[in-house]
Amino acid sequence: FESGFLDHDPPLPYVHCPSICAMADGSLACAWYAGSRETARDVAVWIATAPAPAPGSPEPIAWGRPRGVVDRARATEQLARFVDKVGNAVVFGDDTGRLWLVYVTIAIGGWSGSTLNACASVDGGATWTASMRLPVSPFFNVSELVRAAPARLATGEIVLPIYHECMGKFPELLWLLPEAGSLRVRKARLTGGRSLLQPALVPLDERRCVAFLRDHSPARRLVEMRSTDAGSTWSSPEPTPLPNPDASVAAVRLSDGSLVRACN
Repeated sequence: FESGFLDHDPPLPYVHCPSICAMADGSLACAWYAGSRETARDVAVWIATAPAPAPGSPEPIAWGRPRGVVDRARATEQLARFVDKVGNAVVFGDDTGRLWLVYVTIAIGGWSGSTLNACASVDGGATWTASMRLPVSPFFNVSELVRAAPARLATGEIVLPIYHECMGKFPELLWLLPEAGSLRVRKARLTGGRSLLQPALVPLDERRCVAFLRDHSPARRLVEMRSTDAGSTWSSPEPTPLPNPDASVAAVRLSDGSLVRACN
């Protein structure tokens, strides 16, 4: 086990929502947003990369200097629409070696007025394409956010957990199919209530998967749901014995089949 910090220089007061992935060559990419505070207009999405760590090497992972990928001004220009703030971001790779960044923008109001956008890099995060807006919501294409890591399917599709946050909180899944520098998308909502969000998705095999969810209800318990058809349908949500103080959770499956969860 190894831990460390990716430091801004000069330091920034508020850093939040990290996302990490391995690229095709084994190198690492980490993305997050930072600024003076959450939903401040000076917030930008940042990224840092590191070479592939050598197996068994005692040397710590050598992260490069963080650099800004997108801020409100850049997003406004690229999306050709007004952007007041930027927020949560998730970074991941596809089968072609491209690196994708899906991030949140807000035109007006708070998180309930959010929209999902994407850009891509073909040089390991050094440069990025212009951002595109993802058409995922019939509700004026707003109130959609991202937080947890995606899962890659045998079909080549990428399943990205997202959530809706207006007149309740609803967990959802976004199927992404990268093609010709763009993303084809389709969306499905998980079942159960109006207080679950930010699903952490873990495939168990080609058909079975489990999702762990943040709980906004007074119960404050980590919630579990399961699917036996590759995420098309889901069981009813079941509370686990683990407490959840309305905070996100992360989970991965190890090579021996066991699961590791990290949660507040």
